[in-house]
Amino acid sequence: MNNHNLSRHTILILGGVAYSLLCVLALIYFKERTVFLDVTYRIFQIARTGELAIQANRFGEMLTQWMPLLMVQLKMPLTWVGKFYYVGVVLYFVVLFLICIKMIKQPLFGLCLIFFNTFMVSYTFWWMQIEFAQGIGLSILFFAWLGNKHRFQDMKIWEMILYLVFMRFLIYFHPLLPFVILFSCFYFLFDNNSNIKFNKSILHFTSLWVVVEFVLKKTLLKEAAYDNTAITALENFSKIFPDYFSIQSNKDFLNWCLSDYYMLPIGLVAIAATYVKFKQFKRLAYVFLSFFLYLLLINVSFYKGFPQFHIESFYLPLSVIVIIPLIFDVLPTIQNRTILISIVALILVVRVTHIWHRHEPYTARVEWQEQVIENTNEKTYQKLFIKEEDAPMDLLLQSWGSGLEFWLLSMYNNPDHPRNILVTKKIEKFEEKRQLNRHFIYEWQTIHYNDLPEFYFPFKDTSEFVLFTPTF
Repeated sequence: MNNHNLSRHTILILGGVAYSLLCVLALIYFKERTVFLDVTYRIFQIARTGELAIQANRFGEMLTQWMPLLMVQLKMPLTWVGKFYYVGVVLYFVVLFLICIKMIKQPLFGLCLIFFNTFMVSYTFWWMQIEFAQGIGLSILFFAWLGNKHRFQDMKIWEMILYLVFMRFLIYFHPLLPFVILFSCFYFLFDNNSNIKFNKSILHFTSLWVVVEFVLKKTLLKEAAYDNTAITALENFSKIFPDYFSIQSNKDFLNWCLSDYYMLPIGLVAIAATYVKFKQFKRLAYVFLSFFLYLLLINVSFYKGFPQFHIESFYLPLSVIVIIPLIFDVLPTIQNRTILISIVALILVVRVTHIWHRHEPYTARVEWQEQVIENTNEKTYQKLFIKEEDAPMDLLLQSWGSGLEFWLLSMYNNPDHPRNILVTKKIEKFEEKRQLNRHFIYEWQTIHYNDLPEFYFPFKDTSEFVLFTPTF
């Protein structure tokens, strides 16, 4: 196949424009990206403890959480904490992109990063804390770096240490990340790609290490409860055998391919046409088998269906499986440089525009929450219970984070008047807690005001919780 017609300068400009637009979206819709479930919970924990909020042993989150943590350590307002968090997540990928382009001088991997952040992303831009996405981005940088290493024997001591650190960090970044690393290793083991040459011994060793570490991790180490739940879902393979194709999750995915993930089938068609043209049938079989086997793994695990905003994060490796051969094998066959740049630019424009349009449900839920705050702004209504059946759950999606979301949103809008409002379907569980008039309550915990830093939790009232029914 032919050499790539996209220069490093061109990729730098395309990436700069794309990431600038994503940063603008992050700035405009900062409430939508931070007043949402797990993101809010992490901000809450950082503000409450003054420490990193690492969940399920996913220590890779420190790469983006240090920015809001720094703001908390400096006693900056919560608006600054939230802004540094949501912009920081975008800047994290910008830094990876610039390292690929400027330091490692692997512009095609920089293009992989741009595509990864746009190609099929719809809701994971708004559910921004996804550590899986951050881990995949780091793995792309890892392979960009490996592409410059000809042999293990040629590595300097600091480079070998960096390799070891990379591997350990990536393997424990997310339980599904080994699938991404293995796919990339075996893809680059095909030795007919003229754009980049990997040392086969390095790729063999890397893939072997991932497999051994994965097995040891599952057999010897105690998994986080969240990861155990995900692994338990694999039991569905035997539970629904042999009905793997008519399940609800497959139907949902097909519908989403029409509305959100349309670049995946388009990319697969382009890959198939290219491989058939150049008689690369082994590559064709490998890419398509990888795609559909991973898709089957996720869809059977959640065969009853799963909320799109959440399951999209599990689908992210599908974009990697399409993006890598698209960039390294398909795009180089386009000889006309103007047409090539136009195609790449068009993909980025369409996808960034798509991401922008997906702000609507998040804006709607923030507007409803702000309306609740505004319409109950009397002092006696500082703390409220709202029954889940009285709330628009089609907007809220899940209610467990509502107590923290209302606190954060009220602190954004009026730091002198924080609110503790909880939407819950377990109202009976909290009946006795109405007497806890000096406690902050959210779905899982009751915390006395004395145990909260007053700067971020300036609650001074002694009022009881009031049951409230929205009528708007």
